[in-house]
Amino acid sequence: MVRKLLVLLAWVSLGYIVYVTLSPIGLRPVASNNPAYERLGAYAIVGILFGLAYRGRAFMALGIVVGAAIALEGLQYLTPDRHGRLVDLLEKASGGLLGVLVAVAASRYLARF
Repeated sequence: MVRKLLVLLAWVSLGYIVYVTLSPIGLRPVASNNPAYERLGAYAIVGILFGLAYRGRAFMALGIVVGAAIALEGLQYLTPDRHGRLVDLLEKASGGLLGVLVAVAASRYLARF
């Protein structure tokens, strides 16, 4: 039951990131003055959720999160008021990698108990 909830949360959170990334710039939520922190944090959360949802399949979870970041940066070129940049992609991919690593470490640590 918990795993199904984690899978649902992971995909819903990724869906929200897709919406925020491809929607007009005025609809993007702002949490800080530096969007780099927002990107890193959002993808770290998604990475944690995917890492926990697909425990034992870290490379698959990482592929989904980083693959989504790459695809979304490319798709931003199709929107009139957004732009994809390599720096943004690196921030998102770093956040996703960090999140998956945290989930893997937490899963291994909690498996001891």
